[in-house]
Amino acid sequence: MIKLFRMNTGSCGACDQIIDLSIHADRMLVWAETLQDADVLMLTGPITSAIRPLFLEMLEQAGDKPLVAIGQCAINGRPYAQGGLAALSELETRARVSRVEGCPVTPEKVAAGVRLA
Repeated sequence: MIKLFRMNTGSCGACDQIIDLSIHADRMLVWAETLQDADVLMLTGPITSAIRPLFLEMLEQAGDKPLVAIGQCAINGRPYAQGGLAALSELETRARVSRVEGCPVTPEKVAAGVRLA
């Protein structure tokens, strides 16, 4: 089983619903109860200046767990604003970061992205 922990930083909710569908459709994917219990971290939503310090603190607590950015707003902040992982130079040193493109994504892409992480 792959335990997932989602961080929503202000998305529209569409990718979050798709993640839920992915988990219900794939018996190998389950929710982690805490950040520390997770195998994979998922990000939905843009990273604004207000959320940036909290997000970076959570990443530090997560250690070397893989991070998967789900959807365009998590990847580059669009359509809401600038931001997303593209705006975080701190992540250049993080080895295990992947992206699932789409707005919204599909359940199949989410499951594949998590498995590749």
